[in-house]
Parts: sequence; C-alpha cells; structure tokens
Amino acid sequence: GRGPGGMRVSVERSYRDVHDGHTVYVCSVGMPCVPDPWEVRRRYRDFVMLHDKIKTAFERLKDPPHLPPRHIFGSGSDRVVHGRSIALSAYLCRAIEVIAPLGMTLDRGEGGTPYHHLASFLQIPSRPPSEFKTLLS
Repeated sequence: GRGPGGMRVSVERSYRDVHDGHTVYVCSVGMPCVPDPWEVRRRYRDFVMLHDKIKTAFERLKDPPHLPPRHIFGSGSDRVVHGRSIALSAYLCRAIEVIAPLGMTLDRGEGGTPYHHLASFLQIPSRPPSEFKTLLS
C-alpha cells in the first residue's frame, strides 16, 4: 500500500525459519527519495511489540489499526499465514497514515515517540526528524 508522501509498505512474502520454526514476514518498504525499496524481516511477535509501543497514537481514532489475532493452533498453516500477511500489510499502511502526519508531537513512551518506533521497525534510513517528516507528509 501507499502511504503519505508516496511511501510504500507491504508484506510481500513469508517463510518458515529453519532454526526455530517460526514464520518470518518479509516487508517491502520504499520511499520516493530512496532509489530502491528495501526488505525488513519481522516475526508476528515483532509486530505485537511495535503495536504496544505505538498504540498511544491510536487512542482517539474511530478506526484504529488492528493487528490480526494471535493463533494458538494452526498459526503456521498457509491459510493463516496468507491472511495474516494481508492484515499486517493493512496494519502498517494504516499506522503510517496515522502516525506520519503527527510526527514527533505525540508524548514519548518507552524510549521514543510512536513516530520513532515505527521508523525503527521499518528501518527507515536515518535523517534529521524534520527531513523525515517532510518525506512522509
């Protein structure tokens, strides 16, 4: 999906980690100012940790981003992984849509703003905050 300022993010594929058996989601992230998109690999629990850090940005929204539910059984099935990939893409797009315009105006929590946590999660190249905000606006 496309976010503010032409930023693109989506979960492109997933794979089963051979060491621990967990599903890894491969996110493609792109920005107009960066010539080539890059990939970020995250497990579902990484999305949960991100959500815990940025949910303060969603408190007053009527339609906040929602993570797909945790599955105790069958979490590795093709059906669940495919559905979760689509839902995680939608989650990231909505989170960017909400957080980017707010920038660093939100209260800091757990070592940074929701804005900083999302940028770190997506491995956005380091830039001065004002330039980063301009890129996403």
